[in-house]
Amino acid sequence: MIRWDAGNVYIMVPPRNTTAEEGSRVRFECQAGGYPDNVTVHWSLNGVDVDDVVQLTQPLRRVDVLPDGALVIDDVTKDDSGWYKCRPSNRLGTAPEAEAFLNVTCESLNNSRSYFSVTIGHYNVGLPYISYPNLFVHRSVSYPRRL
Repeated sequence: MIRWDAGNVYIMVPPRNTTAEEGSRVRFECQAGGYPDNVTVHWSLNGVDVDDVVQLTQPLRRVDVLPDGALVIDDVTKDDSGWYKCRPSNRLGTAPEAEAFLNVTCESLNNSRSYFSVTIGHYNVGLPYISYPNLFVHRSVSYPRRL
């Protein structure tokens, strides 16, 4: 017979740095285990409990912690960017922590049929805005590092 001793919770799948477009849905994982297995997961944004972050809860609640510990944010905005930290606990020992950065980019203009013009020498060239994201939105993101 296997004997389990009560002990701390551990994080099996930590959240990962994520980049999302404004208006999209984001899911951060935080799968945790422990014995006893009455694990609850608490989330914070930049050190403030997500339930107390005004832009996530008012006027409409856009954030939810799922039974598996995942954090889901609907209709993300630039203001939602920041460090999200999960802290699972079974009320025994010190709770572990894991965090990830959410980078929210502007909504893509790829569906736009608009044009802008560029003057090159004596020529006026019309370019579709479809090129805009490649000029101004970084596809490879460097996430800030915690010191």
